Amino acid sequence: MITYERLKVIIPADQALANKALQASFEQVKGISEIQSLQQFANTVAALETNQGLNLINSQTQAVPTSVQNYIANSVATGTGPNGTVTIGDVMGAASGYNITGQLANVISNAANINLTTLNTTYNRMVLVLDGTYTGFGNTIVIPTGPGQGTYSNADAAILSLCASANTTISGLVSTYPGQTANISNNWTILSNAVSNQVTNFVASGISYANLVPNSFPAVKSFVDNLHDWGVQTEAGGPAEYLQAVANTTVQAGQAIVGAMREGRNIAALNNGGVGFNSEIPSTPTTPPTQGQISDPNYTPAQAQANIITS
Repeated sequence: MITYERLKVIIPADQALANKALQASFEQVKGISEIQSLQQFANTVAALETNQGLNLINSQTQAVPTSVQNYIANSVATGTGPNGTVTIGDVMGAASGYNITGQLANVISNAANINLTTLNTTYNRMVLVLDGTYTGFGNTIVIPTGPGQGTYSNADAAILSLCASANTTISGLVSTYPGQTANISNNWTILSNAVSNQVTNFVASGISYANLVPNSFPAVKSFVDNLHDWGVQTEAGGPAEYLQAVANTTVQAGQAIVGAMREGRNIAALNNGGVGFNSEIPSTPTTPPTQGQISDPNYTPAQAQANIITS
């Protein structure tokens, strides 16, 4: 490419500068070096369309208006992926339990270090009220000594009393076990939100368990054929993480799923490094299959001679 310093020696300096400015402008067009002629470029530019008449678009002062951003954030970007994108884990994570078992384990672990005897008794008494165990003469509810003790005119009153008793007990537990109760509350909130959001995402995705066809060979084959592609999608909540989490690696099939995804990542790594590989099953098997009975498509010499038209 001729430089400006050399060009201004060949033609006047102002013309040289104008030419280099035009060159710099053209170089900003992606793929300009692939265009074969100026006429081809001119035809391309002439075929382009503008936003003429789209006044609301032309008056925008930002690429994506705030109102559009808010709509997408509230109705579309409800997942845990980059920029709120919905991942497989956001749709089916709770169904498999893979992305909520950690929170549930934390709840159980912390609860084991708290004296929940009184609270459990209170909850059990709520069940007993509802199943009629405490119903006495005239349908009154008589709760014995302990949480919620007393005589109530109906089940509603008894349950309200037991709820108040439970709240008092919970307040005491929060004071006595601040660390454990805070951990339980945080993990339970995460778990509950995950389940709630996944129910919403499941419906929005159009998946219906009632209409799934079990043991569908085309679906199974499609699943297997895509393992390489899913293996390289390693983002949090994505296909690779989800499938590895739900694959039963105590059996050969589960290990094969994980192995196939690893193979997909290996293929990608080899391709990126420019290294060749052979992983395809040969189209021609080592031992040719037994051939079927196919009719002979050729004439014998005698048959061919008999078919010659001589007149």
